[in-house]
Order: sequence, then structure tokens, then C-alpha cells
Amino acid sequence: MTQFLVIIDPKITDTIDDVASQLTLCADSSGCLATCSFNGVVLIVEPDTPASAVVKFYFLEESKRLSKERIGSLEGQNAIFEARVKAGVKIDELMLRLPTLDFTNLAAIIDWLCELEESTRYGNKYPWQYILAVFQEHGFTPNMNTGTDFEENDKINHAGCIIGFALNCLLYEGIHAVHQTIHDHAKKWRQKFL
Repeated sequence: MTQFLVIIDPKITDTIDDVASQLTLCADSSGCLATCSFNGVVLIVEPDTPASAVVKFYFLEESKRLSKERIGSLEGQNAIFEARVKAGVKIDELMLRLPTLDFTNLAAIIDWLCELEESTRYGNKYPWQYILAVFQEHGFTPNMNTGTDFEENDKINHAGCIIGFALNCLLYEGIHAVHQTIHDHAKKWRQKFL
């Protein structure tokens, strides 16, 4: 028997629980395999797979990926150290640019947040509270334009959602960092609107 594959495209506001529910519903209702990529993890779901199994698989794969990144040779550790130093310099540069960032240019704002994500991958400390305050002064708030307020085909609303998602990530206790998926969402936004 040939099984067809149904591909879903998660929204920026979707959590792993949302995606797992969508995949299992799609697989069950179509009788086909359902798949998507979520935060760089490819998920493939057969009919009658519980959503909890999809979530468990996602976190297992994410844990494996993170372990591989952290464990390595002396050369790998030196490379991480050098990257962390460069990232610290980049954070300083971003903090100097923030007061003059053109908050009317949505692409520039998203680019700045993407650069911030790249600079904070190595655990460098930075003034996330200050960043939130500056963005809020310009009308950008965590989780803005999400849920029923999200309008996928509206350039400004969609950009606000990406920015709100990034700002919300800064609030996560102990992490305070923009999630790496901002790059995928930014790319899709640019392709659609620019």
C-alpha cells in the first residue's frame, strides 16, 4: 500500500504541543503520514500516534543535538571559546547600535534581532531588560500579534509577531535569549513581503 505524505507548515506562534496535535490530527484524518520541521527537528507521524509521543521524540532529538554541540575535542572547545569572544564583541556592537536603530524599518529591526540571536548562542550575558525596555518604548511588546491578533498576510502585523516572539523569548527565566527559529521566520517574511 502506498502512503502519501502530508506536510504541514508550523506558524511562528506554534509550540511543540500545537505542532504535535496538528500532526496527529492530520495523520489520523488523512490516513497518511504527516510531517514538518519544527526548530530544525524533522517530525514524521503515522496515523494513531499519540501527540505525547511526538512531543517526547522532539525533546529527545533536541537533547541529542545540544549534547553533540557541547561535547567535543580540544579544538572544538577552543573554537567555541573563540566564537564566544567574537560574540561578546558583537553584543557590544549591537548595544551601541540599538539607540539609533530605525524602529520604522521592520526589516532592520528583524535583522538586528537575528544578529542578537547569533551573538547570544554561547551564553554571553547582555542587558536583555534594557533591550525589552527600548523595544517597548517603540511600541513592540512580547507576544504581540499572536493568537487571534495574528494576520499572516499583513506585512506589518506579521513582522510584529516575529518581533513579539523574539521579545517573549528574552523573558524566559534563566535563558533570556532569542530563539534560533527567528531566522526561519524572518526568511519566510522577507520572501513573502520584500
